[in-house]
Amino acid sequence: GSHLTPMLIRARVLVDLGRPEEALELVQKARDEFGDREDYEVLTGLYLAQGRAYGELGQAEPAIEAFQREIELNPEELAPYTHLALIYALLGDGPGAGKTLQKMVEENPSPGSYAEAVRTLRLMGDKRSASIVLRDAQQRWPDSDELKALGG
Repeated sequence: GSHLTPMLIRARVLVDLGRPEEALELVQKARDEFGDREDYEVLTGLYLAQGRAYGELGQAEPAIEAFQREIELNPEELAPYTHLALIYALLGDGPGAGKTLQKMVEENPSPGSYAEAVRTLRLMGDKRSASIVLRDAQQRWPDSDELKALGG
């Protein structure tokens, strides 16, 4: 098996520990070793870790590029969308954040993705949009416990 997975886990842990520079070094090492692979699933999470590390360092542009790349490779993963939306929100780009979350729920029409969109909108302080999205989702999936847990 490949030793990419442990590298990715270590990169994620380094970001969580507040050591983004080390995480970026590890991501670069992984890209050097595995970047030419055709089986992109192998790279799942690589650009997410890279984007989070750049985000921690306050480097918005490379973070945005990394999250967009992760979304291209793994459109069913929700985390890159929410991280990307939050960076747009921090940059004052509300429409960019909204479009990103819209794309997330269109690519992944499920109670889970809608719940993630609601949580992200609330985190951004956009309670009005969060309420609208939640109401729509609850109409589509009235029996979803995850959506019920978010209230009304």
